[in-house]
Parts: sequence; structure tokens; C-alpha cells
Amino acid sequence: YLLMKDGVYVYDAANNVLNPVQSGDHRSDIGRGGGGPGPPAGGGPSAGMPPAGQGPQGAVPPQGGMPGGAGGPPGGASAFGAGEDGPPSAGGGESFNYPIKILVVSDISKFPMGTDELKSMWGIFDAGLVAQNISLFCSGNGLASHPKAVVDTDGKIKSLLKLTDFQIVTIELDVGYLK
Repeated sequence: YLLMKDGVYVYDAANNVLNPVQSGDHRSDIGRGGGGPGPPAGGGPSAGMPPAGQGPQGAVPPQGGMPGGAGGPPGGASAFGAGEDGPPSAGGGESFNYPIKILVVSDISKFPMGTDELKSMWGIFDAGLVAQNISLFCSGNGLASHPKAVVDTDGKIKSLLKLTDFQIVTIELDVGYLK
């Protein structure tokens, strides 16, 4: 699921499209509370950490569109990296702007066997692999990413995304450009 300024979308991998789930900006509804702290000030392009042996780096200018060549977010590619587009940074002096939040959801009903507890563990493992791939893509394309564990104890995210009891939000990734 992608949360952007104009709405919430679910990625349909089979057709390589974003399908709308909710309109409006819900990015500030997700995160800080149960999602963990923001990246350290002055961090590098992936997960808030500079590459080994290097200090902070500048952002690479956008080379067009969404990962996989999907064209860009609704409203045009200029939504990436626009300082006014992302929610306010937490903590003073952060050098990040995250106009997109990605929520990785595991659907444990797709595992053919095992207990629900075991399926949940497999889903969390799979979500970690997906988050790693997203962070690697971001790092290789001049984007900043910051993965965080998500705990939806109040059901707010489940309601927003219209999830079933078998769909579990496991990881949030904030994605954008360094300021």
C-alpha cells in the first residue's frame, strides 16, 4: 500500500498499477506513534544510514517516475522531493523529506499450511525481504528510505486500508529524496 498526498493506493503487481483505496492525505495518520523513530539527522540515502566509510550524500535528481517505470505518482513526478509535499519532519534539523509511505502487508491466508502463529512469522520474514528490496532500489536510485516496524494495536491502519483479519501490516517504509 502507498500513502501519498492525494490518497491511499494498493499496488496490483500482476497489472503493474496502483488502485485507489482511500482519497485524501492519510500519511500523518500512520507512523510516529507505533512506527518507531525517524532517521538520524544527516543520514544517507537508504534507511537513514550512509554507505560504509562515507558521510552523508546529496540526492540524485529524479530520473522519472515510480519504481518499475510506472510513470510517477498521481499528479505528476514533481510530487517527489517537493519540500511542501511531505508531512512535517519529526525532530528539528532532519535532512529528509518523505512524500510517500509504503506499508507492507502480509496476507497469511495465502500460506497453504501451518498455524496462524507460524504463518504470521513467515509473513513477517517475507515482508522483511520485500522491505530490503525496496530499500536497495531506493539506495541505487538516489532515494532515501526508512523502514520501521508497525504495530496496529488500535486497528486504525486496518480500517484505513480495509484489511481482512488475515492481512497484517508489518513494515512501514518512508520513501523520498534527501532535502
